Amino acid sequence: DDDDDRQLLPNQKDSAAMAESPDENSDDQLMVSHGSGEPKKESRGKLADLFSSAERTKTTILLWIIWFSAAFGYYGIVLLTTEILNIIDELRKSGFTDGSFMPCHDYSYAKNQSCELLIMDDYKQVLWTTAAELPGILVTAVIIERIGRKKTMAVEFGGCVVAFFLMYICPINKIALMMLIFVVRGLITGAFQAAYVYTPEVYPTAVRAIGLGMCSSVARLGAMVTPFIAQVLLRTTIRGGEATYAAWCLIAAVCSLLLPIETKGRGMQDTLKTPAPKAVETQMEDIGSTEA
Repeated sequence: DDDDDRQLLPNQKDSAAMAESPDENSDDQLMVSHGSGEPKKESRGKLADLFSSAERTKTTILLWIIWFSAAFGYYGIVLLTTEILNIIDELRKSGFTDGSFMPCHDYSYAKNQSCELLIMDDYKQVLWTTAAELPGILVTAVIIERIGRKKTMAVEFGGCVVAFFLMYICPINKIALMMLIFVVRGLITGAFQAAYVYTPEVYPTAVRAIGLGMCSSVARLGAMVTPFIAQVLLRTTIRGGEATYAAWCLIAAVCSLLLPIETKGRGMQDTLKTPAPKAVETQMEDIGSTEA
């Protein structure tokens, strides 16, 4: 065994000693590589680290709003689709419409609320709008590498705003209404996926998991709140429900543009310390030369 020890190189002996005598606080530490040197220990990220600098605080708050709006809008349009179809069927039975269009006025739908089954044509419409998610994801995958993450989210949230306000046109044909819902479903799905791409890229390794986890938690809040708009408010005022979703999509579009960092072409950060501009510039040049 003494001969084996003599054959170990100095750095191998250090590694063996570390393996035999683990640090008591190893569970709270993260091994981070800093180039050619030995990996250094850095404390694992905590919730407070998401607000450790002005830039990171701004990023965190804006991302929480974006994730809330994405989940609020996505699950909202899913619930809103069947509710609108149900309202049209109710108005058709009441003689306000023949079922081919949505009238202009907000009717007190809640007063005579009854549990009505959707007709076969309604199920076809719902299936057709659900298919919008595939082209939404494909379009996002193409433009996200061309115009960047921030602009992709802003464009798609902005498109949702336009589509929601076009629903105000009345009387609106049922087919046109379903086409607008199709557009919103595709765009909000794409914006959600862009947020999923951006968030892990903007946070350094030490806080990447907690940063993404907190954003996902805030998104759950949006999903919890949206039924009160799509299934409660909508029965009282259809236009009010649509305006609420349009407003939150507009807020998310503005927040996307206000994000301080564009992660397109940016290397993943390991440490909580913000690299100096020179270091970032050198890193970008290294990435470019590697790709070349």
